[in-house]
Order: sequence, then C-alpha cells, then structure tokens
Amino acid sequence: MKAWWAGLMLVMVGLVMAIHALAADPLRVKSDRWLEIRRPIGQVIYSRRKTSQPVHNGMRLQSVGDTITTKQGSSVVLGIDVGTGLVKVSENTTITVQKLETGNKGQRITELLVLSGQVNLQVRPLTKNASR
Repeated sequence: MKAWWAGLMLVMVGLVMAIHALAADPLRVKSDRWLEIRRPIGQVIYSRRKTSQPVHNGMRLQSVGDTITTKQGSSVVLGIDVGTGLVKVSENTTITVQKLETGNKGQRITELLVLSGQVNLQVRPLTKNASR
C-alpha cells in the first residue's frame, strides 16, 4: 500500500512540475528580427565580438551581442523592424542588443542594454500583451 501511495505522489509531483514549466515561459521562435541603422552622424561604430566597423545607413543589427558606440558629437537612430518605434542614440553612448525574439503568439521582444550614455525611445502602443 505504501508503494502505491509513493508512486502516486511521484506522478503527481511530476505533473505539477511539468505544468509549471510549460506555463513559466512561452516558446521562443527564431525569427527575422532586426534594428536598422538610420541617419548616422559622425563617428558611429558597430562591433560584434572582436570585429568593428563604421556603420552605414541601412545596416542591420540582427544578433544578440551586436553593439553600437557613438563618439563625441555623433548620433544615430535605430529603427525597430516592424515600425514599432525608434531608438535615438546620443553621443558618447554604447548600446548592445540583449534580445530580439518573437514568441509563439506573435509577441515581439526587443531588449537593449545601454552600457553608457543616453538613448531616447519613441515607441507606438504595442498590440500584443506580452510584447516588450
């Protein structure tokens, strides 16, 4: 009888853990997401890992770790892929892509890390509750 109860409890704990794991975080889907370089002024540098280069209009940041650095008197605007908004990057700023994802319900997640300096966001209202 004790073995039966122990087996039942083990199954119940397993079910609770599985349900909790499924509800914890929606499935992330690999998608074609990007931030587009617009109106670079002055010395604006793109870097990823150990490589760097000057940016040009239309260039895209598409991967986690992509970084933009603006120097003194420089600035750039980053357009978010689906017209969600703009990120205006001021002089002496370093900003890195932390996340560019699409969830299983179509929500879009864009996370940027401002390591130094200042950015200004212009974002339209989001249409999916889990978008951020």
